[in-house]
Amino acid sequence: MTLPEQITAWAADRALTVQHGPGATAVFGPRAIHRYALTRTWGPGTHAVFVLLNPSRATALQDDPTLRRLTAFARRERHGGLVLANAFAIRSTSPSVLDTRSPAALAATVGTHNDELLRLLAREAGDVIVGWGTWGRRLQRAAAVEELLTASGARLWALGVTKDGDPRHPLYLAKTAPLTRYTPEGS
Repeated sequence: MTLPEQITAWAADRALTVQHGPGATAVFGPRAIHRYALTRTWGPGTHAVFVLLNPSRATALQDDPTLRRLTAFARRERHGGLVLANAFAIRSTSPSVLDTRSPAALAATVGTHNDELLRLLAREAGDVIVGWGTWGRRLQRAAAVEELLTASGARLWALGVTKDGDPRHPLYLAKTAPLTRYTPEGS
């Protein structure tokens, strides 16, 4: 079973909404407030797995600039597709909505099923490319996601790091940005 098929089965077991498009899927929570996964498949082979900050408006039927950039990186690395998940599952074009000052706010922005999906991706893919930029640490989520992914068996990669050591978000990186191993701070 391919990784997108595993994600679709996982979503069905949780009564989540799965939207299908040509070579694409998107998994949403109730009322599409959260997007847990987005997949694209264009050929045979493995799917590159990316974990970024939070989803914007891309769907199974519509790309956004970040998804187009991820597709270029995944194709460059000779993958047959990609899976995109995020540290926070709440959909927004601005990270400023990721209010995590209280446990309830953190739970609402992360999403009920997000950590479970991240564990599945780490176990099944083995290699995960992370890229939440400085926002991940600022919002107190990066360390938890790094621990969750590595404890589930993932080797972490990044397309560069910020001056503070956070994995860079791929949107504004050069197409030639090298993929390198990422070691969480304190590991």
